[in-house]
Amino acid sequence: EKAKTKVCKTEPRVPLHTCLSCMAGTAQGAFVVISKISPGDISCIMRKGSVDTKKRKSEFCQNVKQSETRRKKMKKLFAILMSVLMIACFMPTMAFADGTVAKIGETTYPTLQAAITAALAGETTTVEVELLADTKEDITIPAGKKVTLNLNENTLTNSSSDTITVANGAELTIEGAGTVDNVTHGKAAIFNNGFAVLNGGTYDRSAEAGTSASVSGKNSYYTIVNHGKMTINEAAKVQTAGGVTEKGKFSSLVENGYYNYSSKEPGSGYVEGTNQEKPTLTINGGTFLGGLNTIKNDDGGMITIEDGNFSNFYQALVQNHNIATIEGGTFTAAEGSGQTTYGVYNCGCAANYDIGTLTISGGTFTADYALGEVSTQAANVTISGGTFNGKEAAIGKSDSCKANFVISGGTYSSSPKNVVGNAKVFKVSDTKFMVATDDAKPAGYYWTAVEGKAWDYEGTAITYTPYVPTDNVTNQSENTATGTPATTTADINASKTTA
Repeated sequence: EKAKTKVCKTEPRVPLHTCLSCMAGTAQGAFVVISKISPGDISCIMRKGSVDTKKRKSEFCQNVKQSETRRKKMKKLFAILMSVLMIACFMPTMAFADGTVAKIGETTYPTLQAAITAALAGETTTVEVELLADTKEDITIPAGKKVTLNLNENTLTNSSSDTITVANGAELTIEGAGTVDNVTHGKAAIFNNGFAVLNGGTYDRSAEAGTSASVSGKNSYYTIVNHGKMTINEAAKVQTAGGVTEKGKFSSLVENGYYNYSSKEPGSGYVEGTNQEKPTLTINGGTFLGGLNTIKNDDGGMITIEDGNFSNFYQALVQNHNIATIEGGTFTAAEGSGQTTYGVYNCGCAANYDIGTLTISGGTFTADYALGEVSTQAANVTISGGTFNGKEAAIGKSDSCKANFVISGGTYSSSPKNVVGNAKVFKVSDTKFMVATDDAKPAGYYWTAVEGKAWDYEGTAITYTPYVPTDNVTNQSENTATGTPATTTADINASKTTA
């Protein structure tokens, strides 16, 4: 009988004692699915029970039919609501389909590449494009064309290749906040063979999986490759693995120059007409996070770093193989990586394309070795300024190093006497050493005589005083033993100093 009355205790919809209390033969507290009861079932129940009137049967059938009608209406309303929610969820896709991914002037386009291609058709050579929505596609800026792209706080992610390729002879300028991302193994967010200026935006390989120098995770590459001419300015940010410090350790972050200059494959070597003979990168500022090496100046590359914040997870903040000039910036290596870290790692490894020329006039470098020199060629290393903080040593060099050092300035956490060449090293404290030549004393300081000597250097206490052009002046100078300030009175005319 329970099967006929469709009584079900596992689907508690409506209590029987509330809705069918007049029916006999059914236990109180049982449950019934009203929507599944047919008039035939009702007849069966009523024949079994004490109520046998047509009136009661008619009333109950009417109630069941009304309940079924309400249920159908609610089901229809639910379907409408779900449709509205689905439309809201897929709005970005619909925007893409309706031609609102990119805009030039008042004209909209279904894809960013369509906007660029259409706008540059014919004799038009310059175009400004605004990104209106997130999109997944591979973009190419063709030779002879100039494009300014405003990211407009949206994200451009690649489809299968490099996210943005700038052809030799093309120009690209990127403005505004937003992200250019790449999620494919062996592909870059920006691959430049022409001219590129990054005034803003975040450049990432968010799916980067490399966890060490030997483990790529089957998804690794440079975030930016420059085989042309590129300038990166203050508002730009370049990172890998979304900034996750456990990854991004297999490939360098930025590659300027060629992995193998002589290769005829344009992705790794110089190919006339496809890329440029002397890739040139200028960094005026910005934030650079991660990579096996954060900035890698490779075969044939020329790089100038004016400023910026550089943080590394694993190896070197700047690895130079060819020609590098550093005038400023903050370079900080991560601790606890299990690898030896370098502020600058200089390796002039071959003639012609890897000559290892390094010039430093400013910047702060903090790592196991602020500067590591391993050139097997007669590389020229010139240092006139900068702060070099090395946990192991300010400057370290390999036994096979053949570099020529010319050091005329800078401040060092340990004595650079092993490479100082023609300069003198002055010990200010146990963790502060300064370098100067007879003709180029540290800016803003003059050196006092000690025991009748015009100059003295490492190992002997020496007093130095900020230069003030008066005959007699009392200044604060640093105690040579402790590095703390101590008052020093200098009689410049008499060349005497009293501490």
